[in-house]
Amino acid sequence: RALIERDPWLADAVQVRRWDDRAKDSAAAPPRLSHYRELLERCLGPQSWEGL
Repeated sequence: RALIERDPWLADAVQVRRWDDRAKDSAAAPPRLSHYRELLERCLGPQSWEGL
């Protein structure tokens, strides 16, 4: 256990596991596309967001 707790990637691995578990909930409603606007604009540049 001590070895795992010293892993510098532990927090990231736990977060990915939580996201993965939530993604399996078929009753969950996903966020609107506009929720991802900041991330999308960082990756793709400014976009038209009308209607989102």
